[in-house]
This record gives sequence, structure tokens and C-alpha cells, in this order.
Amino acid sequence: MITRDEVMAMTDEELQIKAAGLMGWTGVFSDKRSQYILGGPPWMDDDDLLKPVPDYHNDITAAWKLVDKLIEIDSDVEFSITHDTLREVGPWYMDGWMPASDTNFMASAETTGRAITRAFILAMDGEA
Repeated sequence: MITRDEVMAMTDEELQIKAAGLMGWTGVFSDKRSQYILGGPPWMDDDDLLKPVPDYHNDITAAWKLVDKLIEIDSDVEFSITHDTLREVGPWYMDGWMPASDTNFMASAETTGRAITRAFILAMDGEA
């Protein structure tokens, strides 16, 4: 189990690796030579074939797959994504509850994708 403070302190690389593992990617690592996060996609059986892991924290399309996964696990998941519209920049918040596991998760970040990624990690592996 991971704490909220630990998730909030994760680097982008750590967020990407952790989220990928929770999404079913195998052997995920940071390839310093190519500057990609690589791993075995969950839909492939060939462990020798590595693919770039989705950039969940920076790509809203990839981040939304994390939300889809939460809904797939607990179809009653409740969540909201909010932003302080009075400021041009500022934190985004993802707040949610998964009734089946009675898990509350809330995270904030300067980007929507990063807030979703943090909340996903808390929902899947965090301390309730």
C-alpha cells in the first residue's frame, strides 16, 4: 500500500511506471538510452516485445484509460474532476469513491492528466 504523501511526491517517471504496472504492463523500466518508459503491453504474450508505455500524466487520452479502468473494476465508482476557474493556472483535482472496496481517493496536480494518474494510483494501491 502506498500513502497519499508518497504518491504526491512521485516524479513523472515514477507515476508513469507505477500506473503502467497497475494497468497490467509487465517488466516496466526506464530506458535511459531511448528516453522512453518501456514494458510489455497487457494485450501481448511475447515478453521480448517491448513497447513505449502510455504517458498517462501528460496525455489526457491516455489518462482517461485510467478512469475507464476504475469504472471497469467498480461500475459504481463516483468521481469528479474540478479546476479553479477563477485562476488561469492552478491545481486540478480528482476526487472519487469506489463503493465495492469503500476506497476514497483524491489527488491534485497542475495538469488534469497528472491529477488523474495520482488518483488512479491511490484508488488501486493506496491506503484507504
